[in-house]
Amino acid sequence: MNSQLRVMRILWGALLASSGIYAAILGFKVVTPPPHVNLPPMFPMVFAAVAVGIVAMSFVLPKTIYKQTAARMTVRIEEEPVPGVFAAGYREAAPERKVFADAEEAWRKAAACYMTPLILGLALSEATSLLGFVLGFLGFPATVWAPFMVVGSALIAIRFPTEARVTEAFEAARGASFPGRDRGQG
Repeated sequence: MNSQLRVMRILWGALLASSGIYAAILGFKVVTPPPHVNLPPMFPMVFAAVAVGIVAMSFVLPKTIYKQTAARMTVRIEEEPVPGVFAAGYREAAPERKVFADAEEAWRKAAACYMTPLILGLALSEATSLLGFVLGFLGFPATVWAPFMVVGSALIAIRFPTEARVTEAFEAARGASFPGRDRGQG
């Protein structure tokens, strides 16, 4: 496995585990709220509204940053005949597709483009879990803070970095394929 992909997966695992640790701390009563504290009933609703905004931004911001970063990357692209497709007539040229001239260089740049948006998406997802952690720390019951943990953990889980995700995103952003791969296939 590529070392850049390994780093992405380690970060993913660490942030997913941290959400589990937050839930465990609250679930095992490691942290207890101060006695006789009046809990403002608006806190969960306000935190839920903030969480909805964070969830939306966890999708919008990484995508925007990725598009900008990928557009600035310089990578050599060339054309090659489409594999398995022949010209319709004798005098027609065979169809061609755009491919990255140097697959290794393109992969390094694709991984570099993917890293920052991945970290941003993971961090914003974890922020949802942290909102739940704060509610639990303040003394709200598990029925209030646990949904934040579940949503945050689910958002982290769906962002598991794979080679296919990294390459497909770069192919879509640059309009070219990695050599030996049909565009759009994992």
